[in-house]
Amino acid sequence: MRADVCFKLLGKYISYTIGKEERLGRLVQVRIDPSERMLVGIDENGFIEEYELNRITIITNKGSQKNLTKQIIKLVNRDINSFKFDLGEYRKDEIIDSLQKVQNESKRNQIICSFDISVRLENCDEIYRLVRNQNLSYDEKEIICGIIAYKQHDYREAYRIFSGKWLQNKIDSDLCRDFILVADEFDNDVLCFFLLKYFFRINSRYIDDKYYVNLWWKCLYYAVKYNNFDFLKEITITERNARVLIDSFIYIFHMYNLEHLADGLTNLFSDGNNTILQRNNEDFGDVDNVVDELNLCKNYLPATAEGYYFRFEACMERILEAYAVGKVNSLSDDKEGYIYEYVKSRNYGFIIGFDFQKYFYHWDSITQNLKKRIMDNIYSDKKIADEDKIYVQFRCESTNKKVQAVDII
Repeated sequence: MRADVCFKLLGKYISYTIGKEERLGRLVQVRIDPSERMLVGIDENGFIEEYELNRITIITNKGSQKNLTKQIIKLVNRDINSFKFDLGEYRKDEIIDSLQKVQNESKRNQIICSFDISVRLENCDEIYRLVRNQNLSYDEKEIICGIIAYKQHDYREAYRIFSGKWLQNKIDSDLCRDFILVADEFDNDVLCFFLLKYFFRINSRYIDDKYYVNLWWKCLYYAVKYNNFDFLKEITITERNARVLIDSFIYIFHMYNLEHLADGLTNLFSDGNNTILQRNNEDFGDVDNVVDELNLCKNYLPATAEGYYFRFEACMERILEAYAVGKVNSLSDDKEGYIYEYVKSRNYGFIIGFDFQKYFYHWDSITQNLKKRIMDNIYSDKKIADEDKIYVQFRCESTNKKVQAVDII
């Protein structure tokens, strides 16, 4: 068996023929130049896989659009699964600059130690007081305390600080990113998706930005998970973001078993050469035609499904309205929120609080009146837009990794 493959390495195309003695799925040596060889992997489809270098651009066997689509899906899945950010890393330079203003070395070191996730503080309030007693600006103190809360898993303080900053300036991309990472860190998937959608609605130019593109892949993952593509239909497609959106549409079509659309899109933009996997705009040709084709793809996106995320959005809109008119004055131990999900088969559900935290609740923790309202709305034939949104008051308890709502009325 012979398989012709090629890939781009350090700006140079390298061709290679796999002979009978080199089985697919094995590591083989490829000669890069007369004096240098490297190990690469050949997968079951005859594709070069990545070894020993940070990135090798993969190019497929000749004449196989289906295999080319598979490789695009592989790249997207890799990017989705690699999503992991550390909020402290993004703010590191600012924190270093701020801490240089702390003259007392002992106090400065004490603050620095609190960023170490391997050291769990028994009482975060003491370190917050220490930070707030330093000769720093209010914003500097809040960011440092927020990062400490994030690192120490003090979810209440982290939400308070970063939600507050986002509410003050929703169009600031860094503040929105910070709040997204807090939601992700504390497994608040619905809020994370809500914020990601908001971010890219107002910052579509960042879709292919090297500092934000991983946020896009996370957003795409949630869009498929929740069957919610309304924001994608609203995004303005440009030469700058078109390349990432090609892969995104191919991935969506594949995930919804619309393989003819995925392969068709691959074929349209590969046009006989496999450089589509390089993820650049060099082979676009007529950019206006590319934009037109991708706008046409919007018509084939799956319809947004009515599910608990759709209900969550409706609840979030009410919470944001309450903030806008000043009805949320302080966040105390007495919590407020909306029930947005109930899983009847498991007797539990979730509440989104006015503090933006996601609260687990058990069926036994709610009153008979609330049980009736849940069944009359969440488990009814009503459209979500026509449901009563179920406002509740409650207390919370922390159990293991869950924040649980109790005494719900």
